[in-house]
Amino acid sequence: MTTSTVIAATGARYRFAGWAAIASGVVSIVAFASLFAYLATQEPVFQATGVMPLVGSALLATSDLGSALQAVLMIPVASALDALNRHNAPGLSRAAFAVGVLALLAVAALRLLTFANPAVPGILFMAPMGFVGLWLIAVNATARGTLSWGLRIVGVLAGV
Repeated sequence: MTTSTVIAATGARYRFAGWAAIASGVVSIVAFASLFAYLATQEPVFQATGVMPLVGSALLATSDLGSALQAVLMIPVASALDALNRHNAPGLSRAAFAVGVLALLAVAALRLLTFANPAVPGILFMAPMGFVGLWLIAVNATARGTLSWGLRIVGVLAGV
C-alpha cells in the first residue's frame, strides 16, 4: 500500500505543476495583451498630454500583476522539474532549483514593488529574469532521459 500512496502523491504533485504551468501561460498572455493594449492605445495619449489616463494605469497594473502572478505560478513547475532531474545531476539540480525559485520570487517582488512606490523603475525585474533564463538552460540541459529532445530545446531557447 505504501507504494501506491507515494505514486498517487507524486502524480498529484506533477499534475498540480502542469496546471500551474498552464495557468502561468494564460496569465502571461493576459499580461502581454494588456501591455500591448497600453502601448497601442494609451502611450500616445500619455506622450501627447503628459497625463496618464485611468485606462492606461489599469492596463499597466494588469500587466505588472500578471507578470508577478506568472512568476509565482512557475514555482511548482520548478519544484516538479527538480524532482524529475534530481537523479541526472543531483548537485546541479538542487543549485538550479534554488536559483530558479529565488529568481522567480525576486521577479514577483520587483513587479509588485511599483505598486508600493511608483517612483521605482519598472525595469528592475529584468536582472532576476536573467537568472530565470539560466535556470531554464540548466534544467533543460540536464533533463536528458526525463524530457523529450524537442521540449528540452524549446526550454533552452526560452532560457536564452
